[in-house]
Amino acid sequence: MSDEVGHRAERTARVVFVGTGPGDPDLLTRAAMRAIGDADVVVADSQRLVELARAAGLLNDDGQVVVTFDDYGGRDSMPFDDRVDLLHQSAVRGRSVIRLVPGDPFVDGRVEDEARACATAGLPFEVIPGVSLLTAVPTYAGVTLGGDAGVQFVSIPGGSLHHVRPDVYSFAGTMVLNTHAGEAPGITEAALEAGRPPHEPVMVTFRGGST
Repeated sequence: MSDEVGHRAERTARVVFVGTGPGDPDLLTRAAMRAIGDADVVVADSQRLVELARAAGLLNDDGQVVVTFDDYGGRDSMPFDDRVDLLHQSAVRGRSVIRLVPGDPFVDGRVEDEARACATAGLPFEVIPGVSLLTAVPTYAGVTLGGDAGVQFVSIPGGSLHHVRPDVYSFAGTMVLNTHAGEAPGITEAALEAGRPPHEPVMVTFRGGST
């Protein structure tokens, strides 16, 4: 057994949930960069996050990379139980497993269920916060969020629109929603049913934080 293999076998298996910010490599935190650079296995929400890590020169060429979501439709290409099992199996023998998510892990990435499953399985995990898409993307787009009526932030992962309470859309101030493009028709219908005026201004931003 080589020294490197022996060292990894002695390490404690763990999963690190890493927030990657809005898509700009310059907004990756130092903690995120260290974690990605040391990763043996990278499990990413999308190919775009893999490209982000590669653009920052962080990915280990010898590491394993797995993408679990369809970038454009926002559909989960791997069932939840299989993804949790992937994290657990990848962490055996002390390997460092990095779970890349957009924005902030528990706000935009919505990986709390995965973290809870790790805890239930006795698998240690860490969370590295990132710059949230909900605040960074409007800033990049030049949208002021400090109006007198206030602002409401809503993160809607793909396929979970039915979990959003209808009264969320009746908020009088500015609403910032982070979701996949495929959810737009359902959001529009729900907002109109909640009483929002049809002529209300709307801004739609794709790939916020990128060029």
